[in-house]
Amino acid sequence: MAPFLHRSFLIRFAPALCGSLGAGYLAFRGQIFEPSGLPFQAVTIGALSAAVLSLLRVSRGGIAVMLVLLFGVGQLGMARAAGWMPALGGLLFGVGILLIALIFDLLGRGGLIFGKFLILGPLLAGLYVGLMPMMTFHTLAADDTLREVMLRVLLGLVVGDGVGLGVEIGELFGDTPAAREAA
Repeated sequence: MAPFLHRSFLIRFAPALCGSLGAGYLAFRGQIFEPSGLPFQAVTIGALSAAVLSLLRVSRGGIAVMLVLLFGVGQLGMARAAGWMPALGGLLFGVGILLIALIFDLLGRGGLIFGKFLILGPLLAGLYVGLMPMMTFHTLAADDTLREVMLRVLLGLVVGDGVGLGVEIGELFGDTPAAREAA
């Protein structure tokens, strides 16, 4: 098995992705499976957040940074279709996810065993709202502004708390000392 697919990573990543998908489905139903809609980010941003957070928790920070850089390059690659402002907003969004994951990791290393996920959702919601002007530069109409802000707040809360809770559940039940010795 490749070093970044270590058992400790998978113990955190799988429940984190399931947490994002489950919470996203509860909040948005089938809309999370429509790639053209914003709720689809419960899948995409959920997977990115789950991977970055899980990699940081197992001390694979270099791979987490590479993953965020790949996400950012992908966003910049879509600049021709979406424009430069949304592409730069996407790049900053990836960096913001990395910073939020670092905060989560520092809280865990500081001794906080459970409850870190309660911080992840509001931070991700704040990231969504803070970067909204850049990411919706040419597409947002004045009539839709409040709806879009509330949708992004809900999406950030759902994805952030779902991913964070999944990582914490994986750490609590899957990453026991006996499991670490067996690996």
